[in-house]
Amino acid sequence: MIYLLRHGETNFNKEGRCQGQSQDSKLTQTGKQQILDCIPFLSSVSFQVIDCSDLVRALESRDLLLESLSFSESKTSPELRERQQGELEGMLYQSSEWRKYQKLLKEGADLKNFFKNPPESTKEFEARIIKHILPYFSYENVLIITHGGVIRNLLSFLLKKDFHPEFSEKESNLLIPNGAIIRISKNKEFYFAEHMNPEEFSKKAL
Repeated sequence: MIYLLRHGETNFNKEGRCQGQSQDSKLTQTGKQQILDCIPFLSSVSFQVIDCSDLVRALESRDLLLESLSFSESKTSPELRERQQGELEGMLYQSSEWRKYQKLLKEGADLKNFFKNPPESTKEFEARIIKHILPYFSYENVLIITHGGVIRNLLSFLLKKDFHPEFSEKESNLLIPNGAIIRISKNKEFYFAEHMNPEEFSKKAL
């Protein structure tokens, strides 16, 4: 089974800014506590591999966990990074530039025609994460520490549901809170996903 963990709250999350692959976004005290709250559950599972995005906010989350978890191997992978957002990184979600970007996504526009440093395309982003993560279903238990966009795209692909993962979290129809744990299992060609956090986390059907 694969366990997906979204990093804890960051200063960019708190300020309502686009993070993308920015290395300037670091965990807040709330974010650190969100990750520590995951230890009672995660420490009950023995992981063959812990694979973590190499962005700072994910690495900070991993480092808060490692001493408390049982695992055989720990690694970092740039393939698990959030979607690269080009010149939009650090921009407020309420800005006119961000709203323009969301509108272009809904229209299916070619972003290269509108940005000097365009965001990573949905097709490129999905291909990157699917290629990296799918082989882990041959393992017994794997923990992947990553980002909201990665998790939404992966779930949309595996569950064959349109969660609109290309949009920002508020525009998407699947909430993945900071510190959320999603467990994915596979039965033949079918995939199943469930939230593993306490009741206060979203229980929207996956």
